[in-house]
Amino acid sequence: MSERTKEQVKAYDMAWDTIEVVLCEMSEAAAVAVWNAFCIDNNRPDDIIYNMMEEFDGVLEGEEPLDLARRMFYGHHFCPADKWFMFNGYANLESTDYPQNDWIYEGEITDWLLSEKIDPEDVLPGMTDEEVRDMIIEAALW
Repeated sequence: MSERTKEQVKAYDMAWDTIEVVLCEMSEAAAVAVWNAFCIDNNRPDDIIYNMMEEFDGVLEGEEPLDLARRMFYGHHFCPADKWFMFNGYANLESTDYPQNDWIYEGEITDWLLSEKIDPEDVLPGMTDEEVRDMIIEAALW
């Protein structure tokens, strides 16, 4: 394996900082979409985040009422009024209104993007946050 030059290390560090900041500032829906793409690409289906109103019935279709009640009761926190839900490590339901604070790890996404999806040298100084956001979304979702 070849060693990185100082310029490559500097480009990587700058790209890391820029991408992580933009990820933290993304809308919830965009951040969830990027997180879910990361989970699918890294074979982590248990970490996928679902939209409560749009996906609850479809994801839990066929569940027996008692099983569903158990999943809600034994989850760390589940409130049907929250916007997002996921399954915890025990396949119980958890929910939140703040997936970026509770479940999304920007550092993991940034590492994945820079190791597999984005060349650090493509994140140029002077790029706007919108340009970086679009680059992240395109790299993650396409």
